[in-house]
Amino acid sequence: MKESAQALAAFVVYRDMGPGRTAEAAAKACGKSYSLLHRWCAQHRWTARVAAHDLAIADAAADRDKAARLADMEKRRQNRLSVAAALRLKGVEALTKMTAEALAEQPQAVIRMLDHADKTERLDTGEATERIDVTQLSDVELRLRIAQLERAQSPERGTSPPAGGGTGAPDR
Repeated sequence: MKESAQALAAFVVYRDMGPGRTAEAAAKACGKSYSLLHRWCAQHRWTARVAAHDLAIADAAADRDKAARLADMEKRRQNRLSVAAALRLKGVEALTKMTAEALAEQPQAVIRMLDHADKTERLDTGEATERIDVTQLSDVELRLRIAQLERAQSPERGTSPPAGGGTGAPDR
């Protein structure tokens, strides 16, 4: 049965009352009898329609919140990259201005600047931040280390190990 204009108007009142809505409160707000609104509610599936509406509103709010969080994270990442680039530039400038004697006496500050800039850039661009010598590991040790790294990476990057449970490493 098609919903009449009056029933639709009453539905909108009911829907817009929010989570504490009742057919009785909607009937009073519309100036209609409770039994009429109760009948319309059942005939036109108001409860299911309102649940879908509420879910859509909650989903939209969650999407907006997620988009705002992601935009904020990206803004902070871009700021870190800008600072890292400026730090790298200052480090390089300091290196070019230092004499060989001064560099031999106090290289730590410049090295720390360049190292910090490099690590920040690598972290924020998803590159590796450390190198591991795997040439001395057995095949089993190598597979265990790869699995350990994959587990450590999964929560941060949203990645998962390769399909089939393999490590992706070639057999020796």
